[in-house]
Amino acid sequence: MSNTNPVSPDSRRGVPVKVCSKCGNCQPLDEFTRRRKGSEDRQGTCKSCVRAQQRANPAKYARNLEWIQRKWREDPAWKKSRMAVMSDYRHSRRAQGNSHQNLSGFVDRFVVFERDGYTCQLCATPLDMGAPPRSPLSPSVDHIVPVSRGGVHSYENVQAAHLTCNLSKGARDTPKHKK
Repeated sequence: MSNTNPVSPDSRRGVPVKVCSKCGNCQPLDEFTRRRKGSEDRQGTCKSCVRAQQRANPAKYARNLEWIQRKWREDPAWKKSRMAVMSDYRHSRRAQGNSHQNLSGFVDRFVVFERDGYTCQLCATPLDMGAPPRSPLSPSVDHIVPVSRGGVHSYENVQAAHLTCNLSKGARDTPKHKK
C-alpha cells in the first residue's frame, strides 16, 4: 500500500506520489523500486536513500561482489548455469523489446531442445550439445515467425536450430535453403 500526500505539488498535478520511510520526503512513484517484476507495489525507501545506504556500507556490498567473482572463477558448474540463465534472460528481454504483443513468458531453451529431439529443425541434422558457444554448430533457438515480424516469444513459436542455420534464415519466415 502506498502512502500518498494530498498536499504535495505532484499529487495536485495528478502524478502518483509516495512518502519515503527513511527521509520522509514525498516523491513520485518512479523514485521507488518495484518489489517484484510486473508488480505495481513499490519499496518503502526511495532510490536516493538506498544509494546513500550502499555508499555508507561499502564493505557489505563488496563482500557480495567478491563472493560472486570467486564463484565465477572457481566453480565451472555454477558459471555454466549462470551463463545459461543470463542467455535465456537476454533472449526474453530482446524479444520483449521487439514485440508489441503480450509475451507468454520465459522460454527455456533446453526444454525446446529436448522437445525437438536434439535435432535442428531447419536442416534435420543432430545438434551438438557439447559445441562451444557461438561456434557454427552450437545449438540455438530459432523463432518460426520472427519477433521482428510480429512473432511471439513462446514455446509454440520457437524451434531448435544450429547457429549457422538460424543466422542464414535471418528474419524470414522460411529458411533461405533447405539442406
